[in-house]
Amino acid sequence: MNKAIAILTTVILAGAGIALFVSHLEERLNASSTPISDQLRYADAEFHNALIRVTDSDGKQRYLMQASRVTHYIDETSEVTNTSLVVSQEKDSPLQLNADSATLMNNNKQAILHGNVRINREPSANNPAVLITSRDVSIDYENKYAHSDAITTIKSDSQVTSGEGIDIWFDGPTRIRLLSNARSRYKP
Repeated sequence: MNKAIAILTTVILAGAGIALFVSHLEERLNASSTPISDQLRYADAEFHNALIRVTDSDGKQRYLMQASRVTHYIDETSEVTNTSLVVSQEKDSPLQLNADSATLMNNNKQAILHGNVRINREPSANNPAVLITSRDVSIDYENKYAHSDAITTIKSDSQVTSGEGIDIWFDGPTRIRLLSNARSRYKP
């Protein structure tokens, strides 16, 4: 009888071990079939001292981005550090946007410049030099448009204008619009 109990106990314990192993195996198989978008984000490429040039169909440069590091992820986004972006314009001086970091999305058709953002435009026949400071600027390259909801300051030769939020259009001559609470000071 003791021998029968020992054999029965061994069979029960072995069965429990097999059931536990099969349960663990099923969990691992289910986890591997989870769509990539539901899995943790991981980098699939990293570039140092990167230069990204975007041209139009005629080969003219539209945008030029320089960065100390670009990390590309499997979800088709890229994180960029020490960002300098030059936006070429047909009828005006280029705009240069600088930020500590940026996120590129939608096959590099959209970007968010994080933190403090400085936008410089050299003087041209149509416009004076301008320095714009804001935060967290989103850019839509296809629509040639930038936007921020943050407090923004625009400095030109003899004028300082500030307000909340900004829209900038790059198509043709640069158009800039402060969204609310705009105030201006003129210095002769």
